[in-house]
Amino acid sequence: MTAVHIMGTFAKDDRPNNGLEAIADLLIKDELTPVWVVGVVVPHAYTKKAGEELSPTVRLAAVEALFGDRAAEARALLDEQRRERKAGNFEGSLFDAEADAEVDAETD
Repeated sequence: MTAVHIMGTFAKDDRPNNGLEAIADLLIKDELTPVWVVGVVVPHAYTKKAGEELSPTVRLAAVEALFGDRAAEARALLDEQRRERKAGNFEGSLFDAEADAEVDAETD
């Protein structure tokens, strides 16, 4: 399987497309809170080392956090896609149920 690398930063001019900045306080307040997102990735670069396959690097063109029913829909879609490629459901963490309740309360 070919590795896909993900760039983790937004250029200064692209920062309005980083919807995670709107929830920075939540991410700081509880570093264990899982946050469901919707995003768009686009190719950024490709590398090929001797004897290896071509490996793409993608960047996030846009990302937005989802809460409540939208987060539940995103999780269902993720699990459906994972099952289609035989990866099974996303296991998440022990903190999922607790964090979902906290996030819902903060967004109401």
